[in-house]
Amino acid sequence: MNPLSIEARIEEEALPELQLASPCSLEELASVKLFNRVDTKYVIPFHFIHTLLREVAVDYQFLELRGKRLHSYKTLYFDTSDLRFFNLHQCGRRPRQKVRIRRYGTNELSFLEHKLKRKHLTEKTRIKRDNFSPFFSIEELRFLREKGVDCLVEPVLWVRFQRITLRALDGSERC
Repeated sequence: MNPLSIEARIEEEALPELQLASPCSLEELASVKLFNRVDTKYVIPFHFIHTLLREVAVDYQFLELRGKRLHSYKTLYFDTSDLRFFNLHQCGRRPRQKVRIRRYGTNELSFLEHKLKRKHLTEKTRIKRDNFSPFFSIEELRFLREKGVDCLVEPVLWVRFQRITLRALDGSERC
């Protein structure tokens, strides 16, 4: 199955459950901005998405932008020629860094992002950019240097995905 058909299937099958919860605006979501955070990731079977969305609709709002609740992302990751960042990640080393350009499809914004993973905390900083080009401006190179990226990085991995963003009704978390 190609990636486009998987995305279409998710949108089609998840759509009824996505309408169960109240909407959340980007401004409301910003009140729970998590640039410094503890990350926990889960993988769930596709067939469980209906149950999961029905369950969380009681306690969460779903981010809605331009009438959409399922949002597309494009990401270009950068690393050294010897994949230093990736290898540090695979070995569980900390601190470690991540450099990427991300395009938020629904609102059509692009950012150069730097992530620093310490013991249990992830610090994300970013600067807005005008395009999704794999080339850095002088300002972006300065930003990376200030963040401790002291090596030459190059594009290594393109990723496309869709995401649903939730905000707890009590404002305590987002996921």
